[in-house]
Amino acid sequence: MSIRNTIRTTLAVLAAGALLASPLNAADETPIQDNLDEMLRGKAPELIKYLRSKNYTNVGVVKFLVKKGDAAPTDNAGELNLGLANRLEVALVLNNPDEDLGIIQQASRTITKENNVRANHLSKEGRKAFFVNEYDLAWGPRKVTASAFLTGLATISKDLKKTTIRFQIFDKEGEISDVLNEVAMETTPRILTEAGYSYLINPDQHKDAFASAKKDKGNRFPRATIVEKAAEQEVSFALAINVTPPPVQITGEPNPFKEGPVKLTVLYNGVPQSVVRGKVPEPKETDKVTFQLENPTADTYAVLLKVNGVNTLFGETIADPKSCLKWVLHPGAKQTITGFQVNDDKAAEFKVLSPQESAENEVNYGSHAGTFRMATFKGSIVKEDPTIEPNRGREENELARAAIARGTLDLSDIQAGSLNALQRTLRGREKSGEGARGLIIQGKATEKREVERAFFKYDYADPVHDVTLRYYEPTK
Repeated sequence: MSIRNTIRTTLAVLAAGALLASPLNAADETPIQDNLDEMLRGKAPELIKYLRSKNYTNVGVVKFLVKKGDAAPTDNAGELNLGLANRLEVALVLNNPDEDLGIIQQASRTITKENNVRANHLSKEGRKAFFVNEYDLAWGPRKVTASAFLTGLATISKDLKKTTIRFQIFDKEGEISDVLNEVAMETTPRILTEAGYSYLINPDQHKDAFASAKKDKGNRFPRATIVEKAAEQEVSFALAINVTPPPVQITGEPNPFKEGPVKLTVLYNGVPQSVVRGKVPEPKETDKVTFQLENPTADTYAVLLKVNGVNTLFGETIADPKSCLKWVLHPGAKQTITGFQVNDDKAAEFKVLSPQESAENEVNYGSHAGTFRMATFKGSIVKEDPTIEPNRGREENELARAAIARGTLDLSDIQAGSLNALQRTLRGREKSGEGARGLIIQGKATEKREVERAFFKYDYADPVHDVTLRYYEPTK
């Protein structure tokens, strides 16, 4: 049984340990989800109908491009690139009527594992290269050949208010074409943060937002407020481009890179790194990378800390931030994160790859190469799992949306043996400088580091602070 699927009671606090929050109250209100999840759920049957009309037998989904304002489309905007692919994959599985159409599980993972450096869905020859591999079927321990791959383009407007999604498909001939009509929607906080934007909702300066969240049935902050704060930060960056030295902040709003209830410090060899316009210096291969989380407030916070889109707790790659395990900081607490926690008593230090290794492995990290992300939730530690009763009787469509929101088919150490079993498990789980260039990965699990588990009840469904720092820019 995998760690993330194991519910454990709270243990006695260990002197050398850290406290982490299990995301077990995700269903006491509508889980973090947005109209993107609902849209993917609605479009999945149409896509399946199209795929069947082409007589495709096994179909995968590869990362989307993301276009931000006037910038060129990129495959490295943030977690959104690969997150869109993973969430669409789940939506296809949930809406697939039978096993005549196979859904491939995480095709990008196979490409990187097999070191298929020729595969690139941006060119015709690169697209053809996707068809030389065999891929894992989403259900059953079986390898299959691919008939086609879905991908697409997400475009976020310059003012951040609107997002459009275009679906595309290619097969072994290497030609790529649009499928279905382009979909337009209001940009949601989750779309923004997964695209690498940052925001901070401050209770002193944004009293209306907190008051609104208290009244909201799902305890959600007004979406327009979060979009507005992220947009103001981008304006500040734009105004600062030709100013030396760059100002801390121009708009007068809280700076998510300098402020926040929990302070994030990135250290190389024990030396704090400066943050300039959302970026920190690139670590050298010989640098020891660590993070310090500090809560100087009188409140308790649960903090999700990701490196390259991977949770520092047990390597989770779940898309939904609320559903991830988190580090818990009591008032006045400090926590130093020296590596990826691999189990309840051991951590693996962060390893910095050499420049050559980084160039070879950029595709391994796909859309989130070179980012640190911290999402901070306000709440409290509770003694019992608060989700058992609220989870009962949830509507089928709500369970499906929640599964898509999580954006992963990795449910346990044992793979579902059939499509029907996988669908049941998905719903049931919801119910239950050249020389300085380097990517950070997980090293060997050698450091003893004990943690305990606890139930955490969120005051608000959204993070009060969500910040992404970029430390590495792939050269392409």
